[in-house]
Amino acid sequence: MSDQDKLNLKELLSGIIDVPPIAFNDICDDSRLVNKGDVFFALQGIESHGCDFIDSVIDSNAAAIIYEPPYELTHSEDTIPIIPVDNLRSLLGKIANRYYDYPSKSMNIIGVTGTNGKTTVAWLIKSCLNNMGYECGYVGTLGYGIESLKKISLTTPSCISLHKILFNLSKSGAKYSAIEVSSHAIEQNRISGVEFDSVIFTNLSRDHIDYHNSMEEYGAIKARLFTKIKSKVKIINISDSFGQSLSNQIKEDVIVSSIKKIESSNYEKFISLEEKKLEEFGYTIRINSSWGDKEIFLPFIGEFNIENSIQVFALLLSYDFSLNEISDAIKKCNPPSGRMQLIQLNKNYDLPKVFVDFSHTPSSLNLAINAIRDHFHNRKIWCVFGCGGNR
Repeated sequence: MSDQDKLNLKELLSGIIDVPPIAFNDICDDSRLVNKGDVFFALQGIESHGCDFIDSVIDSNAAAIIYEPPYELTHSEDTIPIIPVDNLRSLLGKIANRYYDYPSKSMNIIGVTGTNGKTTVAWLIKSCLNNMGYECGYVGTLGYGIESLKKISLTTPSCISLHKILFNLSKSGAKYSAIEVSSHAIEQNRISGVEFDSVIFTNLSRDHIDYHNSMEEYGAIKARLFTKIKSKVKIINISDSFGQSLSNQIKEDVIVSSIKKIESSNYEKFISLEEKKLEEFGYTIRINSSWGDKEIFLPFIGEFNIENSIQVFALLLSYDFSLNEISDAIKKCNPPSGRMQLIQLNKNYDLPKVFVDFSHTPSSLNLAINAIRDHFHNRKIWCVFGCGGNR
């Protein structure tokens, strides 16, 4: 935002609460990132409240603190304004849009959710669009950016951070942005105010039960991206039983995808796997879709990457790219870092092949091992893994 376009605090919070016209530099909802002259928005978190860090925010010379009650302030300092706003979390998207000038309106925003496959699907969307000559941003587990990625601490950043990232991606020329959307982000309103053009559901299996009370609650939160948030296109994997149920709930604006044959008369728009041929470092597949049939080479290990790639095809076909254009683009793609990633130790092909994969659930680890076994069935397989987070 240029200096001449900057709002003061009164303008920023107009219609929400009446405050003085305080000048400020930026807005922030992470106390660790507050700089001199920023307005800090303090929310209730899972284990702490943003107001627990008021001392460090004041020490950073913030311009003001806006906080979500209830919180019993123990500070009597009048050094900066500290202002309560009810239901602040639900208003952050509106505030961020007002400050960053509605960044998601200037791009096609693609949200990808599901237990497994989010990173690969979002990354391949970005890579394919880049290969076809279009600037596409990426936001997710690997970081954010268009070319080189900057690290972030969460799969889906906090609400204000996400809007700021989208603003910067748009300013850098991105016309598309693929965002990984976690269940935590949906539950905690981190995507509030983001206008999604398309949303994609990959699959649902056991994960985050340390946060969600049950699989039913976990699934219901994932479903909100499709049932509660507006989008023009909804791509749903019906190979997954939860995805099949979700597609039956929505019906409108849905493209179904599957690695099983689909009865085309049941769906207006669809894409499915007709046949596959295992190659050493990928697959040759034939897809059937409402856009036509096509034989394609996928340079990825694992049948689950066929499932991921089919969803990428569905998204790009919905944007009127041709089967030939997408096929040419995807065969030039590399898998994302840590997703069935082949590590070339040197050019001695007799040495063991080393793959790195971010499998962190029982189902994804099982899929990764079976994928390697399928491609290298006559080789001995060693698996080294670690696990955390009560998963």
